[in-house]
Amino acid sequence: MKCANCHAELGPADQFCGSCGHPRAIAAPPLPANRGVCPNCGAKCQSDERFCGECGQALPTASPQPAREKITNAIWTLIAVALLIYFGILAIGFFITIFSW
Repeated sequence: MKCANCHAELGPADQFCGSCGHPRAIAAPPLPANRGVCPNCGAKCQSDERFCGECGQALPTASPQPAREKITNAIWTLIAVALLIYFGILAIGFFITIFSW
């Protein structure tokens, strides 16, 4: 069976899509014992799922790269804004000096 929202393949025991978290239309039996564990409800989940098939909770990712990337982008944005302000003040000072003569 496929997810109605993202069309990902659903396991026979999944009540929620493992890719997008969308609930399944039909109630399903409990998950098999050979999966990872959801930190919210303790249900077994496959390692490639992003959402728990039982409760729909987002599963923790193995890599914290997205958060680090956001911080890096924020730092570069702050540096760019600071440089624009600095050069803007220099330009204003330059034009005041030129036109005051």
